Amino acid sequence: MIGNLPQANERLQSAIDEFSAGNRYRAIDEVGDLHEAWPGDAAIANTFGVMLVQCDRTQESLPVLRKAVAVDFLTAQYYADLAMAYLQSGDHERAHDCIVSARALDPEAEEFIKIEAFLAHKAGLDMPKALSPDDLSNFAADGSTVIDLQQAGDAVGVIEAGKEILARRPNDVRAHYCMAVALQEHNHIRSVVDHLYVVVGRMPALAGAFKGLGDLLHKAWSLKSIRAEFEVSVLGGEPAESSLDLLTDAEKAYRAAIRHQPDDAETRNYFGNLLWEMGDRDRAVEEYACAVNLEPERAAARMNYARALFETGRYESVLPEIEAALALNPNFVEACRFKARCIEASNDRIHAGEILSGAIGLSPTFSTEINF
Repeated sequence: MIGNLPQANERLQSAIDEFSAGNRYRAIDEVGDLHEAWPGDAAIANTFGVMLVQCDRTQESLPVLRKAVAVDFLTAQYYADLAMAYLQSGDHERAHDCIVSARALDPEAEEFIKIEAFLAHKAGLDMPKALSPDDLSNFAADGSTVIDLQQAGDAVGVIEAGKEILARRPNDVRAHYCMAVALQEHNHIRSVVDHLYVVVGRMPALAGAFKGLGDLLHKAWSLKSIRAEFEVSVLGGEPAESSLDLLTDAEKAYRAAIRHQPDDAETRNYFGNLLWEMGDRDRAVEEYACAVNLEPERAAARMNYARALFETGRYESVLPEIEAALALNPNFVEACRFKARCIEASNDRIHAGEILSGAIGLSPTFSTEINF
């Protein structure tokens, strides 16, 4: 089956056959309709993107091929196809990142090795490294085992299988990724971060791993800050040095994620939160605005954007954004409280009190997606 959905499979195969027969524009229209109907199907997105590249519509193909990689980020061929699109657009560095990521998932593919060598030369980067027999042994079977356990929700099984695989092949990117996901369920932040560093080192085009790394580093910084404040205010300890290196590393991770998935609203929103913490408020506003434009139905991004506008003195757009957030989520208690604060600032205390009264029975949201 080509597509994940049976009802799309026959239409997709028919369009591929039509494209091969020379009816390219008709085939592209058909696959474009399929992609619009099933945007979460990686095979459809990848097929659509490849067709666009072959018809010299490379700039149109890039967001579509990035979508395929975002949905199915452990399929080597999708990275290779995206690499060729970047190569055709003249972006040799991102093309190189993509083919390196493809090779991490399929180290035996001679085609990927040749493309990586060509792109490394074009981008002035290191040539591909030779792999030892241990890098190749049981690669497909082990990868399938650990991914199947992850998809089955067997976190303990993933951890045990991952340890066994990594003892034999320390750089198996799929085992590291699945281990990171499994360990995150047990709140082993340090171990998760260590595994993600291996993943992003081997797969520099895997935006989701960079985004997860940024989230965890930001969270680790927040936990350290909370602990330090507690020790000073409650235990009477000495102020500790702030772990700014965690924020700096988190910023680098978010930038790498956005470089490879610039249209991801969630990453933009979280990056805005980080920039706000770092005191770069103007850039935070820009990231929140970008998140809202990319995904207008993301209530948390609208809330963050409204708060940032208010705190930076851009009052005229604040209430419309809060109203939009509440229209998306009427039980968004933080948005209700912030709306009351904004109305109180305009000296309408009675109305502000009414809004606060309505929020009393709502449960607050505790999430790093919202920057309180």
